[in-house]
Amino acid sequence: MGSLLFTIILEPALQERIFYRFVALNHVSRWVLKALKTTAKKVLGVDYHETSKDGVITLEPVYCLGNCACSPSVMMNDKVIGRVTPEKIDNIIKAVKQS
Repeated sequence: MGSLLFTIILEPALQERIFYRFVALNHVSRWVLKALKTTAKKVLGVDYHETSKDGVITLEPVYCLGNCACSPSVMMNDKVIGRVTPEKIDNIIKAVKQS
């Protein structure tokens, strides 16, 4: 434990990569969609770090979901969803908005 704390104190870049990517620095909605590609940006009509006009979904970029075998992938809150197509993203967004 001491060595981990020591590493984080000495290497701010490492600290940012490990910790801050999970902390929201701006307002987020109840649902957070993390996407590798721009397809979700087109469907939601927002850019990364923005919330949809209805306030339901916030779009955040993600660089790796550890799901290459089933790519492309997105993450809705804490659930990784693989083999995503534009139609599948539409269905995910519709399901979330109905819940």
